[in-house]
Amino acid sequence: MADDMDVWVDYHDTDEEGRVLTLRRFFLSESAAVAGTRVLTGDYEGNRCEGTVIEVQPNDVVVIELDEDTLVHSGRHAPVDR
Repeated sequence: MADDMDVWVDYHDTDEEGRVLTLRRFFLSESAAVAGTRVLTGDYEGNRCEGTVIEVQPNDVVVIELDEDTLVHSGRHAPVDR
């Protein structure tokens, strides 16, 4: 599952502008952790979303702006009909 994505993220870890924050070490390839690079983000629940790296800060925090139109939910934690 991880082989189709560029970086692991927590979609709840955002800045005040709603952009996702992650660390450089969570990129599967260091070459993708560059401002302006288009990336495929993913989380441990299997959700996926495309985004653009906006900034790599000196403390290795990477800011990614997501393209919400590309968000794909895995459905793993969908509520059960009762």
